Amino acid sequence: MSKCRIYFCICAACILMMFSLITACAPSDNNINTPNSEKYECISSAVSGLSNAESNPNDKPITESRATENADESKEHIVNDILTPERIPNDMLVLIAQYAPDIILDIRYATTNNFTHSVIYASSDAYIRYGTLQKLISVQNELRTYGFGLKIWDAYRPVEAQFKLWSICPNSDFVANPNNGYSNHSRGNTIDVTMVTLDGKDVEMPSEFDDFSVKAHRDYTDDTTEVANNARLLETIMKKHGFTGYKNEWWHFTDTISYPVVK
Repeated sequence: MSKCRIYFCICAACILMMFSLITACAPSDNNINTPNSEKYECISSAVSGLSNAESNPNDKPITESRATENADESKEHIVNDILTPERIPNDMLVLIAQYAPDIILDIRYATTNNFTHSVIYASSDAYIRYGTLQKLISVQNELRTYGFGLKIWDAYRPVEAQFKLWSICPNSDFVANPNNGYSNHSRGNTIDVTMVTLDGKDVEMPSEFDDFSVKAHRDYTDDTTEVANNARLLETIMKKHGFTGYKNEWWHFTDTISYPVVK
């Protein structure tokens, strides 16, 4: 092919790319009757050659699978960004195990190991307000300096579970009457908690969970010095980080910041 013909084909390709107008490739002197298919082949070859010359040899074609992969990577980045702790509002109910995995969970009402001897909760998942959880994490961190950690017996309590508890134990000293007002557990800012050693062993406390006797009261007058000191340490640190206790249950603490009942 003559140099003139090559130059003409390249020019035609440039015109095609700039104006999207396909023009017939001018025939050479030796082949005036060149078929149209050969004319377009000439232009196509020139365009292909120009594209190859301008492209990066290390670039890969953007296939459908690569486009999907890129979209998934972008989506994952957005989701992870939304769920980062600093973006979570304090009033959101979150799984304790997800954001504080070192706090031990023993959700008694999801088992028969409670005063009703019945399973009250459909799941052992423990939820709490994110703002309340941040306070618990602070408690956990300080307790570790004393060689202890937290074990949670109860956290957020569904309203229907409160009615079930009241039907079994209609005593407002120990179970909130849902007909008069809901338990703070149903606000997601209240927990029943005890202490464990760093290797997960129970620390001796004034009584078992849901003990409705005077042993559960916060005066600790009937306890040994060691037990009283354990209970006071838990109470002191919980109050320091923004919780208040209930006089008849040494294990019961409520965030000083209140939230609406979650029905």
